[in-house]
Amino acid sequence: AQVAVGSSADQDCRWFRAVASDNVAMVRWFLEQAIDINVKDSRGFTALMIAAASGHENCLWLLLRQGAEVDAIDVLGWTALTHAAFKGQDECLRLLIEGGAFLDAKDFLGTTPAMRAALSGRESCLRLLADHGANLHAKD
Repeated sequence: AQVAVGSSADQDCRWFRAVASDNVAMVRWFLEQAIDINVKDSRGFTALMIAAASGHENCLWLLLRQGAEVDAIDVLGWTALTHAAFKGQDECLRLLIEGGAFLDAKDFLGTTPAMRAALSGRESCLRLLADHGANLHAKD
């Protein structure tokens, strides 16, 4: 079992800041300290979601390799895949797909990552999802 490094809000804040700033060395250090890789912030975001939304492929790859929960959801029911699709982060999207992310996960409004990609005009993400078998005919 992983133990959070001093589970304090400050410690968690530094963890999320390291991911958000794409500081791979600091992320690696936190992982060596056995931080809970799936800890969530006040929005329900995990480090993997932050990396996915920010387009930080190196952090995302490291988090996936270290066992981050690929299909965790935030307070809206969005997964890391949804965040990557919505933000147009093609490479992160590809890594998440290769990491086993559920392509047709529905958020609390019934919207899938493919729908979010379409709504935000992210054609390359939509194409990538379709090429890997996402259901483009899902209804919300």
